[in-house]
Amino acid sequence: MDGLVEQLWNTMQAMPQYHGTTTFIITADHGRGSGPVQWKDHGVEEPGSQNIWIAVMGPDTPPLGERTQTAPVTQSQIAATIAALLDKDYRRDVPAAAEPIAAVLGPAHLNR
Repeated sequence: MDGLVEQLWNTMQAMPQYHGTTTFIITADHGRGSGPVQWKDHGVEEPGSQNIWIAVMGPDTPPLGERTQTAPVTQSQIAATIAALLDKDYRRDVPAAAEPIAAVLGPAHLNR
């Protein structure tokens, strides 16, 4: 999968209309457990299935590298994060929505 993401990223960067303007947000719908055996299983009953990963990369996102949970981040924040990267305020239209993930928003998108 890493190779596929790399290929897609390189393709986007090679296209003038996407070069330097494309952000990827990649995640999973749910976790698959952890450890050498549990990650192979699937389903809500699997211990650790509530834990997901989110990868964000793009010109507006600080290069934070791999991080462990320093502050709770949830899937519910993804829509507002995408909107913020597009200079939109998702929570203005959907007040019950979660806040965007501030750590992945560059200075140009904070406090808008």
